[in-house]
Amino acid sequence: MIRLLSQGSLSQNDIPKLTGLSKSRVSEVLRELEREGKVVRTKGPGNTREVSLRKLIRVGAIRAAEYPFVVPFLRSLKEKGFLVEFRFYDNGIDLTLDLVRGNTEVVFSPLVTQLILSAIFPEVKIVAGGAAGGGALIGNEGDRVGSTVLSSMEVWSHLVGRDNIVPATSASQLETMLRFGKVQAVALWEPFATKLKREGYRVQYFEPMECCSMAVRRGADADLLVRTYEESMTLFKSSTDRWIPIYAELLGEDGSLLSESIKNYIFDTYLDIDGFVRKLRSSGLYLPGSRV
Repeated sequence: MIRLLSQGSLSQNDIPKLTGLSKSRVSEVLRELEREGKVVRTKGPGNTREVSLRKLIRVGAIRAAEYPFVVPFLRSLKEKGFLVEFRFYDNGIDLTLDLVRGNTEVVFSPLVTQLILSAIFPEVKIVAGGAAGGGALIGNEGDRVGSTVLSSMEVWSHLVGRDNIVPATSASQLETMLRFGKVQAVALWEPFATKLKREGYRVQYFEPMECCSMAVRRGADADLLVRTYEESMTLFKSSTDRWIPIYAELLGEDGSLLSESIKNYIFDTYLDIDGFVRKLRSSGLYLPGSRV
């Protein structure tokens, strides 16, 4: 029945004829699919009912403190009738490439990652800002700096003259590299920067710069998604304390750690891509053109 409905909405009266199932069995299956949130039944002409699949929206974000606004965003999408799935990722490359592959429809990942991949893959459409700041250099002076690659952390490291980058694929790997002396310092984001600061590590915050942005897969309803996102961001900023405990539980981190670490972010859906690119190029860093 799911395969049948994937071709478009149908009158419930037509489904028995198309499937060969009895009316009672069709009603039973549809009730179960409604309970699972997979289909929606609405009133049609006369006494008929229209049946349609609930559209799936898959959302991804980096495992970080900077996305508490995703909680009201996910709730709002559900209220609009979408079936919503959410997943954390360890780095921006894996996350943004999942958008390219069609495994997600919406991603919150580093702007620099999105810019580079959008120049290669037309599927990536950058549509809104998210958060600025939240990055830090943690550890001591030295040549070797651990960082995720093609990321905000790598950009920040280059901007402060730390060019000998030792690549990593996650925050936990960076923490391990620092603790075992594989590198002298790491470029890391919140809440991990605050966590290491609490442990006594030297933390130097980078100058705030666009870090996270929102991209959607081309073909998705970008206008609806951006409108919903902007409404959700406004709601988040008007009552931040309401969302932090929920997001902390989702992230699997302590609520007080999240409350402290998000103070190092500036939240704004506005995005000046040209200004961001000019800043990087004026600093000697090159970014390819992007499809936006």
